[in-house]
Amino acid sequence: MTWLYWLSQIAPAEESLVGEEIAVLSQLLEQGHSIVPGFTLESSLLTDFFANLPGDQFSIDDFSQSLSQIDIDNYQALQSLAQQSRQAIMAGAFPQPWQKIILEAIAQLNCSTVIVRPSLVISYAGEKNNRGLLRSQITGINPDAIFWGIKKAWAELFTAKSIFYWHKRKIELSQIKLTLLIQPCQNVQTSGSIELDKDYISIRSIWGLKQALDQGAVQPDIYTLNRRNSNSIEQQLGTQTIYYALKDPPENLAIGEEYLATNVVEDSLQEQAVLNEQQIRLLVRSAEKITSKNPKVNYLEWSIPQLTTEAVMDRPFYFHQLDFRKTYQINQTNPSSESTPAQLLLTGMAAAPGKVVGEIFVYHSGHSEPAQINPGSILVTNNIAPSDISLLKNLGGIITETGSLTSHGAIIARELGIPAIVNSENATKILRSGALVVLDGDQGKVYAVGAEGDPEISTQVAPQDNVLSTGIFDYPIGTKLMVNISQDNLLDEVAGLPIDGIGLLRSDLMLLDLLKYQTLEQWLQNTPQSRIVDYLVNSLRRFASKFAPRPIFYRSQDIPLSQLSSSTSKDSNLDNRGTAAYIQDPSFFDLELLALSRLIAEGFANVNLILPFVRNLEEFLFCRDRLIAQGLGHGGTCQLWIMAEVPSVLFLLPEYIKAGVQGFAIGTGDLTRLLFGLDREQIDLNQYYNNPAFKNAIAQIISLAKEKQIPCSICLHGTKINPELINNLINWGITTITVEPQAIREAYRVISRAERRLLLAETTQEHHR
Repeated sequence: MTWLYWLSQIAPAEESLVGEEIAVLSQLLEQGHSIVPGFTLESSLLTDFFANLPGDQFSIDDFSQSLSQIDIDNYQALQSLAQQSRQAIMAGAFPQPWQKIILEAIAQLNCSTVIVRPSLVISYAGEKNNRGLLRSQITGINPDAIFWGIKKAWAELFTAKSIFYWHKRKIELSQIKLTLLIQPCQNVQTSGSIELDKDYISIRSIWGLKQALDQGAVQPDIYTLNRRNSNSIEQQLGTQTIYYALKDPPENLAIGEEYLATNVVEDSLQEQAVLNEQQIRLLVRSAEKITSKNPKVNYLEWSIPQLTTEAVMDRPFYFHQLDFRKTYQINQTNPSSESTPAQLLLTGMAAAPGKVVGEIFVYHSGHSEPAQINPGSILVTNNIAPSDISLLKNLGGIITETGSLTSHGAIIARELGIPAIVNSENATKILRSGALVVLDGDQGKVYAVGAEGDPEISTQVAPQDNVLSTGIFDYPIGTKLMVNISQDNLLDEVAGLPIDGIGLLRSDLMLLDLLKYQTLEQWLQNTPQSRIVDYLVNSLRRFASKFAPRPIFYRSQDIPLSQLSSSTSKDSNLDNRGTAAYIQDPSFFDLELLALSRLIAEGFANVNLILPFVRNLEEFLFCRDRLIAQGLGHGGTCQLWIMAEVPSVLFLLPEYIKAGVQGFAIGTGDLTRLLFGLDREQIDLNQYYNNPAFKNAIAQIISLAKEKQIPCSICLHGTKINPELINNLINWGITTITVEPQAIREAYRVISRAERRLLLAETTQEHHR
């Protein structure tokens, strides 16, 4: 049976197989419109794929029976069924004849990266509004990558969110046909969408690939045209400091790794409109030519190839996808007009700066992993535990009922560059999933968005200040200033600053992309070790190459593998944190060491290792010996440090140095809470930084390190810098201060002042001698 159809060759009689949207795209391509070419995999292929799975793995009948036996409103039961179904699909294999057909078609696309777009064909008259339910997959063209991308797109049908949606809509799986459209994916200059109704045309545009808009990472330019007065174009410029592009080369990426790279938009482009008037009118003409012959079409996604501006002006836009319905209500008022005052819903502690408009997703952290959260959503929960970090990638913002500036939720939000407020009482009761709100992470406030009108038009959200501008760095400092960074969304911008390297690159946060698909335990069980090492090497290489020759300090896995998943219990027991877990199961730590060894062999002599949560000498010696066995010890370029965060370190400092510790990284968060018996999720630890016990402990570590002539750094959290603490650290002889990206400017300024005061005091003393 034929299940592969080229977009340029779909006959009208085949519409029932591929769906109306793909059939119309085919017609437009045949009519000479600028449609991105490609081919489809018709839904019967998925049916045949299921039939080829081993009988005990997955069948539609067993799935339907299991679904009928669970409480659909029970998070844990629903997630368990969804996970079992997706795992069965991802574990399935394509017969060789199928592989040959698909790979031959891929070769004809003449590209290095493709996008696999799910397209639903549903035999249910009332069902139309399901756009965005299933995510497209970007993947490379090597066989493993292609078949992974196809299976991942199919598996989207069985996410907890999808299953919940179909059940509530009373749609049986037998009524759903899932066709895949596979098209070349390339870097673009600009992209966006255009929507047309009888009175208005609305265009959204951004720099780079449209995925940044889909995931809520940017605010687009919005251009509105009144069709009765086509000479009038009203525009509202968006806020876009980053853009998405394809990683290069795609063949070097591990299976399951993110294919999109985050880049910084040039300052000059941030200040101008994405499209000029000539481009806007050309886009409108191109879209109206399509809708004149196909009046049901009122939504199109477009892009402009990555060409020079002069060349683009004479080229048509390329269209990728279309729709027959509105995806949002076009605001028929002046988009630049002032909106009515917003209703304040709740307040909390401002924990991560920025402002965002987004859809609320309420998650009660006592449950297992929730149904899939839409990109750009604002997560509302009682608290963020270390085991929740796999939920947080691609969020628009975070609101927690408990927490402090040094809690996990606050730290991760600042790491991801998204706004957050913590300690917001009754947030999960006041806010409802699906509601649109404005989250102001600068002021710690949440506002309602009116039910009418698009929030990005009717709500004026101020752009976040550029906290990394370089004006403050016009005088030198002697203390080394480094950055805590584990995600690459700010990597280019931070790497361009006159700082001394990365002081803390957390393995747990670096793995967020990986943990979107499986837990670490599942990766270790189901994936060849070579692929996991490839992923680690590729991830670390991004940071090492950007900062070379400046050092980066990679902190190996801190959270036990069994806890690093939102589907596991929120076990707050500290017994297996850090290096203690390595002794029980060193498998992942060994892969981390192998990845470091490969990087150093590639010539990255700036990579160093920090061991987390070291309690005793035995744990350190165990790790040191494995490091040596991997060829990383005995005078190599990779320095071996430990986190000084468990109070027992204070009593063993000389022993650690004698055993081979080459540096101490003071972890203020854990050290403070363990010194004082505090819960970092509830108490702002910064208030204890002037306590004599804390100051004595820090001074003891720094002083001994200085005496033994080994480096000592301190990791500070939050966007505010404590001047008194900085004065003390410099007086005691700290080697390095490492801060979050948003605090770099302030830290540089405070360090400079403290050093000048110390220099003045020393000069005055010398003068009086």
